[in-house]
Amino acid sequence: MPTSGFFGWVWRFNALAIAAAAIGAIVVLGLVVASWLGRGDWRHETGLVDLGRNEAQKAKYGLDRGAAVEGTAYVLHSLQLYTSQPNPLPIKSSHLYGSRTVNLLLVDGANAKGRWLFDGVRQVIGVQNKVFDPATLGGDNSQRRAVALIVEVFSADTNKDGEIDFGDDVALIAYRFDSGARVELLTGPLAIASVRQLDDGKIVVMYEVGEKTVVANFDARDFRPLARGELPRLSTERPTDQDAPVITRGD
Repeated sequence: MPTSGFFGWVWRFNALAIAAAAIGAIVVLGLVVASWLGRGDWRHETGLVDLGRNEAQKAKYGLDRGAAVEGTAYVLHSLQLYTSQPNPLPIKSSHLYGSRTVNLLLVDGANAKGRWLFDGVRQVIGVQNKVFDPATLGGDNSQRRAVALIVEVFSADTNKDGEIDFGDDVALIAYRFDSGARVELLTGPLAIASVRQLDDGKIVVMYEVGEKTVVANFDARDFRPLARGELPRLSTERPTDQDAPVITRGD
């Protein structure tokens, strides 16, 4: 095999060209497969949403398979909005696909009824957390009974970018399964970091607002606020002798 001179350079050039062509083929194949996988989401299209004349050509809606709500006869379904847009890459598939949750459907299996948790399809639904009856916590998980759902809801274009998305202000809403009543826990330009329920029933929410990170807790029965506090910040600067912890050696 030539390794020097003119033929050596030719051999190196051919090897690089073959490698580049192989990489390009793999990338194109991956994009085609990803595009076809995206198209598979459209199979679950639902007729529960009346589409406008213009919207019917660019958006479709579908329900997921749903999840049972622990300790109840309810099943909770997510309504997904599927969108497509022209693909800027010159490959066979001419569109790119995306999806987001725009509403939640609560089906009452005992009475063969259902209701939407929110109006219309103009909001975006974020993270969801179930709230359980405090009397059913602390023991066997199979005995838990869910009484409410805490949901992140983005419903207004507060950053004025022409679209409602996760960059807008959020409302953290507690929705009661039985009555359908809604309680707003938090709202504003927040970033919800976590929502957890303790064994004593309290709901603990950690969120960021500006440069602050705040922890707030709420009663799980009526969702009234109980306490709120700002978390201490860390510094990347080297601590001074005065700030450094004193290490003592035990006897």
